Amino acid sequence: MVKLGNIAIAGHNFDNHTFFSDLNKIEIDDEIYIYSNSNKKYTYVVYDTFETTSDDLEVLHTKLLSRKELTLLTCNNSNKKRFIVKAFLKT
Repeated sequence: MVKLGNIAIAGHNFDNHTFFSDLNKIEIDDEIYIYSNSNKKYTYVVYDTFETTSDDLEVLHTKLLSRKELTLLTCNNSNKKRFIVKAFLKT
């Protein structure tokens, strides 16, 4: 069972279509699937994408404490910023 709060996953951007290289192509309302060790599927819906500075840790905080969130983050190799995807657990 996923508890309230934020799950954050950081991945490398190698600009070669591996790991989080194509994360910037994700769009609002896209679905992200996370599987537990017991193969239970959790579906998250993207509600925001943006760039921020590499020292901005605010993105790791849960925006709404009553919601289960997912944050994906990677570097943007073109301008040294971080690309962020925020999603909420679909119920």
